[in-house]
Amino acid sequence: MIDSFASKSSDAVIWKGQWLGWLVLGILVLFTWLPNNYYLVVAWPWIVVWQTGFLLLGVWLIWMLRQFQIPFRCVGYGFDGFVVWTAITLILSAIFSQFVGVAAWNVSIGIYYGVLLYVLRNWLGKGQLSLSRLWIGLSFTGVIASVIGLMVWWQNYTPEDPRNGWPIGHPNFLAGYLLLVLPLTFYWGVDQKGWRRLAAWGASLLLLFVLYTTSSRGGFLGLFVLIVVSILFWLLQSHPSQRIRRLLMVGVALVAVVVILLSNPRVQQIIHLSSPQNTPAVQVTVDGESQERLYMWRSAWQIFKAHPLLGIGPGNMARVYDLYRPVEAGLLLINLQELHSTPIHITGELGLMGLAAYLLFLGCCTRLWIRLYRHCTEPKNRYLLYGIGSSLLAYTVSSLTDYQLDNIAICVTLIALIALLIRLADLHQLSISKEFTSLSRRWYSLGAITVMVISIILWIPVSRAMSLAVASERNFNAGKIEEAYQQASLAATLVPWDPIYHLQAAYEVLKVRDTIQDGKLYRDLTEDAINNFQNLINQAAPNDIAFNQVLGMLYRDVNKSDQAIKYLSRGVQLLPRSPLYTYYLLGREYLQLQQREKAITALALQGLIQPSFFFYPLWNQPGLSEVKKPVAEETIRLFSILKQKTDSPDITQQIDEIITLIKWDSNFPLEKAEKKHLNPLVKALLLANSSPEESLTILNQALKAEPTAEPLLLLRAWIDPKQYLGAYFQQFSNQLTTRDKEFLENSIYRNRDIKTWLSSLLQQPKSAPKIALILTYRNYQGRNLAYIPLPSELQIPIIVNKLSLFPEFSRLYPQLDELINQVKTERLNLPHPPDNKYQLLSVIFPPYPYPNLLSER
Repeated sequence: MIDSFASKSSDAVIWKGQWLGWLVLGILVLFTWLPNNYYLVVAWPWIVVWQTGFLLLGVWLIWMLRQFQIPFRCVGYGFDGFVVWTAITLILSAIFSQFVGVAAWNVSIGIYYGVLLYVLRNWLGKGQLSLSRLWIGLSFTGVIASVIGLMVWWQNYTPEDPRNGWPIGHPNFLAGYLLLVLPLTFYWGVDQKGWRRLAAWGASLLLLFVLYTTSSRGGFLGLFVLIVVSILFWLLQSHPSQRIRRLLMVGVALVAVVVILLSNPRVQQIIHLSSPQNTPAVQVTVDGESQERLYMWRSAWQIFKAHPLLGIGPGNMARVYDLYRPVEAGLLLINLQELHSTPIHITGELGLMGLAAYLLFLGCCTRLWIRLYRHCTEPKNRYLLYGIGSSLLAYTVSSLTDYQLDNIAICVTLIALIALLIRLADLHQLSISKEFTSLSRRWYSLGAITVMVISIILWIPVSRAMSLAVASERNFNAGKIEEAYQQASLAATLVPWDPIYHLQAAYEVLKVRDTIQDGKLYRDLTEDAINNFQNLINQAAPNDIAFNQVLGMLYRDVNKSDQAIKYLSRGVQLLPRSPLYTYYLLGREYLQLQQREKAITALALQGLIQPSFFFYPLWNQPGLSEVKKPVAEETIRLFSILKQKTDSPDITQQIDEIITLIKWDSNFPLEKAEKKHLNPLVKALLLANSSPEESLTILNQALKAEPTAEPLLLLRAWIDPKQYLGAYFQQFSNQLTTRDKEFLENSIYRNRDIKTWLSSLLQQPKSAPKIALILTYRNYQGRNLAYIPLPSELQIPIIVNKLSLFPEFSRLYPQLDELINQVKTERLNLPHPPDNKYQLLSVIFPPYPYPNLLSER
């Protein structure tokens, strides 16, 4: 046994009630094995599992503190200062945060990780929990978790989503967890002999394979750094006569590791080998995910400038992130809940005090490990030391690219590693940790009871609200509408800082409202939904783009244009290139208030974002029909400005084609020069009515290069359906149902004017997806509420989409986003929050930092 040479006689005294400690560990291990456990943390009834485990942990701590005959020690080795500093930082940051309820919830969970550290530190060596058992237990837990994860991953594997995140809940989380347990498992094998060594190393290979299936580049980075450091460490320890042989061995091994990592498709997205002119070269590119991280770290800098000392508060990131999001990020990174870097995220939420706590933790771990390396001589203890150091090193490197400290499995493993390190230090008598006096233990036990009472006060309403939300959903689906609404409303009352319950109540009301005709009941239900959304925004999520949009639409339904404009404006301030038709809605409301110039600007911005918008039939409605021409002129002007900002020939041509199509749709005159560089589809479309033969010639010529291009085949079928419609149906028989073919055939034969045909088949989008609602607000009930209703009058032309007349702009298009932001600021007085002291609506205008390029129409 590793603990066999404990020197103090007091170490022979064991704690009473150790069954309670084992029960706690069993609950935490069980939770680690549950598939998708990161999401089950905030799901009913699974939330009760970990809450029970943490509360029993608190009971076990109090029981230990009250056993006065057994010494209860501080953690020692500098970690007590870390714990105290972290606790002060969390409490102060929570007090001064905007969303105190969210912060208090997160602090109440974090406290129990500190409790776990003190319990393990004092339990190890004074009872049934030994270093060997904890070491084996961590490895065993990781191996079983990997086996469970592989089984679930295999059952759910799809080529579209090949990454393995089971059972932790996300590939990056799983990779981080594996980096913590893999070195422990490997070095356990080093210490063993015979079949035990083979079993441990076989388990290590399994963990390596599971790590590979995650395709986590942060995980691979941590593993690679660990391997390189281990190789250097091994070489430096060797005798000079052995170094050449060892260098050759590790060289071969390192090349093999690099080749395996480079074979991963996600690694190849940023690092790949090429052979220009027969000379191998390594090319490094910044892919989409890497670009996203650069933008979120820019946001982190904005957050730091605004809140340098205490940050924005624990768990507050998703609630305020969009206030600091750079406009150049386009459609990336909305409602971001974490900054994908542990030190950066900690600094964002806890400020410089949090960063100091992070650095203090790393400093304590590093200093203690180095001291142990100098004193630790027994092989078993030394192998454990290597395993702990390797785990912490690999995870620290990996965590530079991700934040995972809201994950129970990862945090518990980290705490266990520190407890192992401290126990090793005790065994080697590196220092004597201070013991708590009987009097102080009484006070600390009272403090622990107080903390538990506060936790219960915080946790019971959350758990109760989750159970009510589940029951509400079940009753609503069963047709018990009134009971379902009362349950959702009660959940919202219990936890007002969580927007999910107000959202659920509002959506239940809206689903009922949409089944009735306009009238008093319709308006009453709309007002009820408005109240829920108003409370949601006021108390829980004022900076959520989608929630502001929906509230603006609801005020529009009851003809309160001023309120509608207020909340729709908040939406475009937060996300200038809104994909939710927000500028269209704003334009309609400006028209209602007789603000024609603002309406034209808003509608033109909608056309700039979605140029197919000009082909929607809603332009035939009164009010819109009168402004279509000036809106088209303004949109063309904005595209001309965008063209000047663009240096890509392909995008320049796309803009030229968009301008041409808008002019053609609006019956503006077209110059011959404008038609010269158009793609074949647009050329043929412009000639389809006036010169069908010439149009067919253009299409047939283009089809020689792209014989299966649907837009070309479909337009050709419209021009000459008798000759080409059958060929089109045959080519796409697998994609079209019999009903689709009937509708399409009827539309072609009945609509022989090309513009009429383009809008002959329409579809009405019911909602837009709002992804990651569970992540944003950490509530599993949000999975069924992740949608955003769109304007009911929207009818999207199917033919326009099938012809692919308008390209879908990249989610990352800085020139477009900057132009939109400039226009909405100068024309609509709606600056982006980073340009407005990170605030909404309370505008500081003028001046505005951009040159006024739009001063003349």
